[in-house]
Amino acid sequence: MEPGRYGASIRGVKVLVVDDDAQTRAGLSELLEECGAVVSAVASAPLARAAVAEWTPDVVISDLEMPGESGLTLMARLRASGALMPAIAVTGYDHPGRRVEALTSGYDIFLHKPVPPARLVLTIFHLTRGNATSPPSGPAEERKHTTRARPNPEETSDPHPGPQRRTKGPDSLHLSPRNRKGPRKT
Repeated sequence: MEPGRYGASIRGVKVLVVDDDAQTRAGLSELLEECGAVVSAVASAPLARAAVAEWTPDVVISDLEMPGESGLTLMARLRASGALMPAIAVTGYDHPGRRVEALTSGYDIFLHKPVPPARLVLTIFHLTRGNATSPPSGPAEERKHTTRARPNPEETSDPHPGPQRRTKGPDSLHLSPRNRKGPRKT
């Protein structure tokens, strides 16, 4: 399989995006679809659980702060039900202990908004090892699909804690509602 736009292909990888903010859902969906992923986006934790039950994504990307049921509760319930797909927590509201809460509830990776698109795509690629569950599109793309156990959160957590440096241009994806006006002047 050829490398994608950001150096890794996520073509055919099924991604469930969970975020109560419509603009964030649309931005993530557009980015991931442009990279070849098959995306389903929902606005709440209950809708996410229903989507997982019907669709079985390869990876879940979820905001942590949502009205009603948080992303932390969502992931804890998914893990309790036996769901093993990799999961990425994405939040703009980082505070001491939030990363630990996310990993403890069952997320594999914790990312702070804004997340650079290349980092998100590469994270998805590494979590799924480039294996999509959709059928291969031809002999050149045939690959063996295997079920894998979730990685150890201590080994796979974000190695670069803290806020991400904001950048300008097409490789800047500002997902936080607080950052819609663009990057901060430095």
